[in-house]
Amino acid sequence: MAKLPAALLIASSLVATSCAEGPAPRPFSARDSAGVRIVMSQAPVASSPWTLDILPSAEIGADASDTMQVLFRVSDGTVLEDGSIVLATGAAPMLRWFDEQGQYVQGTGRQGGGPGEFGSAHGARIQWLWPLGDSVATWEHAERRMQVFGPEARYSRMLQLEPPTDPGSYPQLVGPIGEGFLAFLLEMRPPGVLGAVERDPIRFVRYGPDGKFSNQVFEGLGYSYITYLWKRPDGTEDKTRGRPPFSRNPVAAVGNERLYFADNEAYSIAVLTPEGTLQSFIRRPELGRALTTEMVEAYKAASLAGAPEDPEVRRRWKETLDDAVYPEYLPWIRQMLIDRIGMLWVQEYVPQTALEATWSVFDPSDGHWLGDIVLPMAWQVLEVGADYVLAVVPDDFDVERVRRYALYRSK
Repeated sequence: MAKLPAALLIASSLVATSCAEGPAPRPFSARDSAGVRIVMSQAPVASSPWTLDILPSAEIGADASDTMQVLFRVSDGTVLEDGSIVLATGAAPMLRWFDEQGQYVQGTGRQGGGPGEFGSAHGARIQWLWPLGDSVATWEHAERRMQVFGPEARYSRMLQLEPPTDPGSYPQLVGPIGEGFLAFLLEMRPPGVLGAVERDPIRFVRYGPDGKFSNQVFEGLGYSYITYLWKRPDGTEDKTRGRPPFSRNPVAAVGNERLYFADNEAYSIAVLTPEGTLQSFIRRPELGRALTTEMVEAYKAASLAGAPEDPEVRRRWKETLDDAVYPEYLPWIRQMLIDRIGMLWVQEYVPQTALEATWSVFDPSDGHWLGDIVLPMAWQVLEVGADYVLAVVPDDFDVERVRRYALYRSK
């Protein structure tokens, strides 16, 4: 099981605080350190931002009179080789096929535990979709299960990951890799010192095509937790743990037969093989972005907006928000994905109340920063192809619509 060398971890943290002044730097530079390639990009290679068409080439969900167009809790979507769009929704049929223009074609899947059904006692939910030629694979987290459906929405086969041997952990899928899968396991720890923010370890493991455990790949810094006192309605208190606001959390993606991992201590992405060999770092030398008072107040207001109406409960919510530990700087990365041609997309971390966020795109073969595109924060990006972006785009009334936009990559 690989761990990042201490010297490289230290160098990674220094990236966030060192940026020399002087002449305009080259767009990127590369060097080797302890056999690991480090690629530092100062600016994107593209001279202009990447863009989308103003109007979508396909839209699903606009026709409220068609029940198959009405979408509910879309969790993922993909475009198949014939151009058809497959969506995973929270209502039956839970798998829905649409043509290139967004017209409903067919669907399958209802709640249940049988072949071609989704969920059981844990409830029905498809977390992931990915294309397999003219077929589509689904992933259910609670069941640790992949199911494959053919071009006519027919159930084909199923595979389930074996449960981990260590108690208290559960495999959470990162993505398919080769003919197997890569998942992560969390080690949950008991409450610690009051007010202390700690980062639990996160372990990445690989499973073979038969669903059996193969090997441990990598261990890194996991999710941030703070120990605090939870006040009950009767006035008693209990020591517990929770994730603090704007915390530095791990981000991972799988593609190109590689694991891409960022611990968010700096803008630094580790690239590892399925066996756990650390190959390179993809980096940008940015100074830390300060967490402002305006960001904190906007976060508190948004959190209270979702609180129950009970005055006493709202009062405790407000106390918890006021007493929370807020960091000095924002994390670096919110999420990553690999597009259909193997490019690494990295969304910058901005507060959830922000209107838009920048996605930076990197060539994973050499680590160069290729270009940027700005997308609305309200969008849930499902998939990026060579020339399109597929996303859930809520309207002014938060009604879900899925749109495919033409993508123009700047040279």
